[in-house]
Amino acid sequence: MISRENRCLLFFVKFPEAGRVKTRLAASLGEEITVTLYRNFILDILATIKTLAIPYHVCVYPAQSVDKFKQWLGDEISFFSQTGESLGEKLANAFKRCLKNGYKRIIVIGSDSPDLPAQIITDAFSALENNDAVIGPADDGGYYLIGFNRDTFLAGFFEGISWSTEKVFAETRAKFEKNNYRYQVLPCWQDVDTIDDLINLANRNTNTDLKDSNTLRFLSNCRI
Repeated sequence: MISRENRCLLFFVKFPEAGRVKTRLAASLGEEITVTLYRNFILDILATIKTLAIPYHVCVYPAQSVDKFKQWLGDEISFFSQTGESLGEKLANAFKRCLKNGYKRIIVIGSDSPDLPAQIITDAFSALENNDAVIGPADDGGYYLIGFNRDTFLAGFFEGISWSTEKVFAETRAKFEKNNYRYQVLPCWQDVDTIDDLINLANRNTNTDLKDSNTLRFLSNCRI
């Protein structure tokens, strides 16, 4: 099916269950609290996405969790499974799927930044009007967002990357420059992977819109 909307946002998530999500946080908080916390991350990011009024798809892992996500979040959301062995393969395959459906500007975000502003996502799509790619660096050396235009996407940008290390952003940027890509770097944002990250999240959102979010209400009730 060819989309009438030329933009598409992909939201990469894992099904929230013990042992599969936020393992570094779980070491500090325990599995039960961590799973509930990650569920709230997903709910808050989805709430932000829905304000954008653009097509989006939730890309889920593991593959067999689509039905579980539908039971939790409802059938009105478009879900599809992440396919591939490495994260790079999963990202490349998700982009290819959307390109086949006629989208011209595609951006992917993850589930580690529950306070990511809608404006940053909007700015990312705007950046693709005059650039080949856009990327949002995370403070741990990875990235929280990456996007391409239909005519500039290359699956090779996800190959040979040292995933889950502090080299991810630098290696991806080097690939852009090697291929003479015009690209825009968005403001750095913080992923929430450790207890210190979580404390920083709560502290920096004391007086923001996120103070009334699922995540901050849960943290307040837990008194973490």
